[in-house]
Amino acid sequence: MKKESNRQLFEMTDRQELPNGVPKKKNGFASRFPHGVYFGSYVDSDIDKSLKFLLTNYKNSDSFRKTVNRYERKFVARSEQSPDDYIVIYHLTDLSSVNIVQKLCDYYLCNWFYCPSHGKFKFTRPDSDPFKPSIQDISVSRYIVNIEDK
Repeated sequence: MKKESNRQLFEMTDRQELPNGVPKKKNGFASRFPHGVYFGSYVDSDIDKSLKFLLTNYKNSDSFRKTVNRYERKFVARSEQSPDDYIVIYHLTDLSSVNIVQKLCDYYLCNWFYCPSHGKFKFTRPDSDPFKPSIQDISVSRYIVNIEDK
């Protein structure tokens, strides 16, 4: 009897899907859900943390500046084009871009949804929130204030 159950287990690991129809992963284990999904919404403390993160890295990294400027421009342009529909979808593949867009969502008071297996990042912007100054504008004004203080 024990030999029979071992054979069934071996045959089960050989198949491409498990008996319940769930596809098997390469390591032999199956997940009930095909992929993980992450979502978040803003909290008041997140705004300060995300703004500090964005400004610090914006000042120090050229590639970070380019990424922030690219996604911030797209965000503002799409929000102005269709004020009724605030859902914007990006196809993000690298985690640094995902992290940057999440921090931008926290700064702009957005709810966001990210599916890593599809690379889709959706976020909504509340219509009651007025446009805030861009990260570039804030970093330039802080730079000028710091120079005048010296």
